[in-house]
Amino acid sequence: MSHVADVQLHIKDLKCLKEAVERMGGEFVEGQTTFTWYGRFLNDWRENGKISERAAINRVDAANFGKCLHAIKIKDCRYEIGVIQDPDGKGYKLIYDEFGEGRKLVEWLGGENYKMIKAQYGTRVFARDMKRKGYRITTSTAANGLPLVNAIK
Repeated sequence: MSHVADVQLHIKDLKCLKEAVERMGGEFVEGQTTFTWYGRFLNDWRENGKISERAAINRVDAANFGKCLHAIKIKDCRYEIGVIQDPDGKGYKLIYDEFGEGRKLVEWLGGENYKMIKAQYGTRVFARDMKRKGYRITTSTAANGLPLVNAIK
């Protein structure tokens, strides 16, 4: 079965994405043009008779599943996350197969709302912007595992 999902996160800065992935213990593989997934689109992801809102097919052509510009690997998971050009042409998206082995990717990303990757990427962008404005940045981790960033003038 294939359940290819796309993370609802618009990525504009690949350097910040790479830093976020590394802080989460993953590996950003620059230039890898395919990512491991089930390998065949079955158009089988339906909830209450309709295609799930989380299904990448709503926003990405299924002919491109498995193809990417870069990939993300995590420990002890055969499936990978593909970094693709956003269909709007103005950034990047993350897509992956979340069925079976892919459940490990869902957990790593922070659950079905992707809270960990969104927080890590967001804090990397914030830190970059504050450094450009002359702030000193300190980082820590909250009790729930989410990142904290302080900008000090």
